[in-house]
Amino acid sequence: MAFKSAVIGHTTQTTSRILAVFERPKGRARLAFADDNGVRTLDVPINSAPPFGLATFELSGLSGERVRYGIVEHDAGDPLPTPADNLSINGSAFRTVTNGPIRIGLVSCNDIDNHEFPKERRGAMWRALKALVDEGKVNLLVHAGDQIYGDGDPTGWSASEGRTAAYRRHYVQTWSHPDVAAVLGSCPNVMMWDDHEIYDGWGSNNNDGSPQAVERYRAAEQAFKEFQMALSPRDRVSSAGFGWIAKHGDVAILAVDGRSQRSWKNGTILGKQQLDDLELRLNELAALDLRHLFVVVGTPVVYLPLAAAEALTNAFNMSSVDDIRDGWAASNNQNECRRFLMTLMNFAGFSPRTQVTLMGGDIHVGTMAHIDTVLGFGQPRSRPRLYQVTASGIARPAPKGMSRIILALLTNGGSQNLFNGDIKGFLREISGSDHRYCVTHRNFAILDPSDGADDWDRNNNLVVRFHVEKDNGTVGVLEQVLPRVHT
Repeated sequence: MAFKSAVIGHTTQTTSRILAVFERPKGRARLAFADDNGVRTLDVPINSAPPFGLATFELSGLSGERVRYGIVEHDAGDPLPTPADNLSINGSAFRTVTNGPIRIGLVSCNDIDNHEFPKERRGAMWRALKALVDEGKVNLLVHAGDQIYGDGDPTGWSASEGRTAAYRRHYVQTWSHPDVAAVLGSCPNVMMWDDHEIYDGWGSNNNDGSPQAVERYRAAEQAFKEFQMALSPRDRVSSAGFGWIAKHGDVAILAVDGRSQRSWKNGTILGKQQLDDLELRLNELAALDLRHLFVVVGTPVVYLPLAAAEALTNAFNMSSVDDIRDGWAASNNQNECRRFLMTLMNFAGFSPRTQVTLMGGDIHVGTMAHIDTVLGFGQPRSRPRLYQVTASGIARPAPKGMSRIILALLTNGGSQNLFNGDIKGFLREISGSDHRYCVTHRNFAILDPSDGADDWDRNNNLVVRFHVEKDNGTVGVLEQVLPRVHT
């Protein structure tokens, strides 16, 4: 069979994008889809992405909440099934994304083939997520980074294929895993990359400017554009990097690209052009008077007190320098961290109805935090609070041994200075967790701005539900509330 898998991309009430992956890089692909308007078809060429073929379908004029679809591969002149029969071939269904209080799933760190778990348990968190998708409790999935682990060589790859083909194989092997594919093919997805789509710590290592590293980055970027950007909103934050904006009524999701412009040597995470353009785009969003703005950052802004973390890393001779340097508050990154936070605070000050929540991954634990300031923003002057939710990882094993001990020492509350003492971050307690300030098992989160039904929470609060794998393999739920605060 030539068909491998399908991924539902950015979706609105009336539009959707679907990426289909095939075993061979030739021929054509036909999508049949059914909504309240009946059955329609789209026929597109399969584009070459050796050793695979990729086809992207752009759906428009959708009507109703549920869309069924099926995909067939064919050559010109081949007999084709009727559209109705086409629906049952390589098919599934998804829900469109309304303009109401959408429930957003947050996932990251999909190391689905990590052998620390037995094979039957590796996809356990994806199966738990699929159950929520089937129940209509997730409208949209945000993937906050490390959608693949491209550090090593994938199964079946040989050097003669080239490094870009290696990254493509990583995507196809990861996304074709049955438990992963079941979710990706039945729920809209938007994504932003982090380091493991390239290699561990890319941009924070000393040798990332070498010709070999740059060549590898270019290969990873090509595969990233083919697989992840093919799914993402067309509205770009900036000409620098791959950040995007998705608007859904009173909610907007904005992803900044913290990898393509990152350089420890130059002190950049987003880079000047992306930060300049971000200010302009936030000015546009302020005019929309949103209820919620979610900002996807990959590596969370609030996590470890980095000076202490660096000292412990050196003391234990741990190979975590890139992880420390990845932090927003690390020494070379502080100028950009300050500007980024000031930009968000300024937006929040001039858009007082909007709650700003950062969404992160990367760190292999789940956390919540808030960021406060003593500075005034907007007219009249206010002191907005930003929230941050980090969910990591859905498949990557949680820290163990010495790493877990050090994590417990470092994530023990208190404040983190983010801007001359004027902006500080605070980890928040997670009720019911095994650790006071973080979830130290595999997890994903659902961010829910609704009242539990189909309307908005009357106080504009945000409910965060961490779905957490227990030691016995079952999945529990830790429900937290982030109250609306704007002083």
